[in-house]
Amino acid sequence: MKVLSVKQAELKVIVDRVNSLKADLKMTQDKKADLEAQVADCEDRLIKATSLIGGLGGEKTRWKAESERLLVVYTNLTGDVLVSSGMIAYLGAFTSLFRSELAEQWVALCEEKEIPNSGKFSLDRVLGNPV
Repeated sequence: MKVLSVKQAELKVIVDRVNSLKADLKMTQDKKADLEAQVADCEDRLIKATSLIGGLGGEKTRWKAESERLLVVYTNLTGDVLVSSGMIAYLGAFTSLFRSELAEQWVALCEEKEIPNSGKFSLDRVLGNPV
């Protein structure tokens, strides 16, 4: 009987060791699955980031062109708003032909006084809003 109880004790130690190894295996497999999910998530993010950066690369050209256009508009803003103000304040009741002639004279006067303007006046372009 003593040999049986010794063998049962040895068997219990081995079974406990196997159960411990199974638990370690399960924990390691869970960790592996978690890491694989993280890798897949990172790959998806990398693909999306690459796509976004590629899309923004085309925007750089558009933003540069818009920036250059706005630089010209802001440079000419002083004279254009000056002529627009005169048009609004003084010329509402006059004919369009008279307003156009006077606007040309005012633009020429701005150029003579070295006030930056766009050269050809258009009230719609300066104050207009298509909406």
